[in-house]
Amino acid sequence: MSIEKNNFGDTGEYISKLGIGLSEIGKISVDESQNIDNLLNSAIDLGINFFDTSACYGNSEDFLGRAISNRRDEFFLATKCGHFIDSNNTGLISDNDQDQAWAIKTLVESVDRSLKRMKTDYIDLIQLHSCDLEILKQGDVIETIEKMKKSGKVRFIGYSGDNEAAQWASLDGRFDSIQTSFNILDQGAKNMVFPGVEKTNKGLIAKRPIANGAWGVENSPSDYANEYHRRFKLIQSKGMKIETELNSIELSLAFALSHKTINVHIVGTTNLSHLKSNIQQLQQNKLLEEKILTHLYELFDKSNDGWVSQT
Repeated sequence: MSIEKNNFGDTGEYISKLGIGLSEIGKISVDESQNIDNLLNSAIDLGINFFDTSACYGNSEDFLGRAISNRRDEFFLATKCGHFIDSNNTGLISDNDQDQAWAIKTLVESVDRSLKRMKTDYIDLIQLHSCDLEILKQGDVIETIEKMKKSGKVRFIGYSGDNEAAQWASLDGRFDSIQTSFNILDQGAKNMVFPGVEKTNKGLIAKRPIANGAWGVENSPSDYANEYHRRFKLIQSKGMKIETELNSIELSLAFALSHKTINVHIVGTTNLSHLKSNIQQLQQNKLLEEKILTHLYELFDKSNDGWVSQT
């Protein structure tokens, strides 16, 4: 099955416009994970070639290694590092995280662990995961990752985060890509991150493109979505005038897909039918008319009471 693909910044890589995020998969227990192999293999069969995970997404890296390491040349593999992972509880951030996060030893051990868990000898994209601006400016963490790149453990270096840190990283030539939140309820990156990415021709990965399912629903779908749902209710109160046949999820995804600066949109799911629906929408090129986009920009700006991007 064919999925539209984009150049990934200046990397020379050609990646699917829709990727799969593996944070939700990492929350599933090993005993309940029988369907994960089918989901990940089906994603490749359906044309997705971008997989995004992290050392701190529970069992995610293990499941990926189990399911598709034998198809390693068919996909672009992105993971993240930086948080201190409890060696006795693989994939979970330790209570000692604040003491050991971003230490050189933590970064090196994290990448080595990821390589082992995912049964591969290289990572296409390693991303510094939500470290703050002060740590980025110190430079040690970036230099450590650059050494891994020279050794062949990783091919490209990215930053995954939001707000001022993502803005700063978007202009730093040592990064090949930026991953940041962008959706109908989280539009800050359009002004903070997009300009730097466009200026330096980095790859841009949008996380949370469907706004955690918070748009257009009466109640928040999860605790994680509470802030987005609060924003939706406030925007709704400002008087929306949107005429579309798209349902709430389709509208959210169409909003994100309508921004050409973004190379890949990662949607996390454990449901194959949901994944197929998203792919179908992409193939049918369901985007938003300029007047609807403009209206959504205006509603966001009118409602914004100091919102920051959600990390």
